[in-house]
Amino acid sequence: MSNGELVSIIVPVYNAEQYIGRCISCVLDQTYRNIELILVDDGSSDKSAYIIDEESGKDKRIVVIHKSNGGASDARNMGLSMCRGSYICFVDADDIIDPEYVMTMLSIAKEYDCDIVQCDYKKVNIRDIIFTRGDNKISVVSSTDMLNRIYSKSNVDTIVLWNKLFKKSVIADIRFPVGIMFEDEVFCPRVIYNASRIAITNATLYYYFHNSSSVMNMEYSKKKLDIFTALKLRMDFYCKCGLKDLYEKDLYKYMNKLLQNIYLVKKSQIADKSSIKRRLIGDYWGKYREALSVSWPLKRKIALLIWGILPGSYTFFRKVPQ
Repeated sequence: MSNGELVSIIVPVYNAEQYIGRCISCVLDQTYRNIELILVDDGSSDKSAYIIDEESGKDKRIVVIHKSNGGASDARNMGLSMCRGSYICFVDADDIIDPEYVMTMLSIAKEYDCDIVQCDYKKVNIRDIIFTRGDNKISVVSSTDMLNRIYSKSNVDTIVLWNKLFKKSVIADIRFPVGIMFEDEVFCPRVIYNASRIAITNATLYYYFHNSSSVMNMEYSKKKLDIFTALKLRMDFYCKCGLKDLYEKDLYKYMNKLLQNIYLVKKSQIADKSSIKRRLIGDYWGKYREALSVSWPLKRKIALLIWGILPGSYTFFRKVPQ
């Protein structure tokens, strides 16, 4: 399959001098050779730009783009506008992929005629990696089934971006929302909705490096509130597509997230936390009024009412009853 269709691998790069070389190596060492590696330097202030320019001179499959800082979403959007492959995947600059990542995913896409292929992943925090691929059990699901997995125990696997191979046509003109965290929560459901068939393999092909200093792992900050912007964008999309059941599931998730963040804001050291807490509580009651017209069990509605009156009790129960 080395002479098959071109696969574009997009990597946003921002101040990644410590690990971008490792990432580049694991992509170029893929057993599937017909790839283009698109490295988007997002205005790095360290040696990242120099490193990727150096690497591009060693392998013609590397495409380097330099741009002013706009965030990971903006960098990925730039990569999407430049990629030439029939298939696309995304890798974060501090992560690595199994040498068979592309070959396995593309083979599955072809064999099962799927628009998206999803693999398993492993969180790691050490430099030495032993690839443990697994037995590659495969299931094929519809877009509806996949979207419902967002609200199941498989939600993380479903919503993240980097454990998937996408057919370019299924992405079409969909782009990442710029300027917010949790962009995967918006992008992936829209692309999944466009798909006819999706394959899921339990083969571990992606290695996610846990970085304690990353934005996602930092102490509570106002950026964590971006989840509500992301969920609102997703709920608007569900409304537009007439996906009432998914909209109601997101409404429930939204209200749980509000309760969670009311508690976290109270415990945090961020500035203006009193005004932020008031805003979150106001948002909660607005969503509660909306929830009254939803055909949820009475027990859930009563629980949501009690939680709204006593949001501090979140620390004891953590989740609204079903």
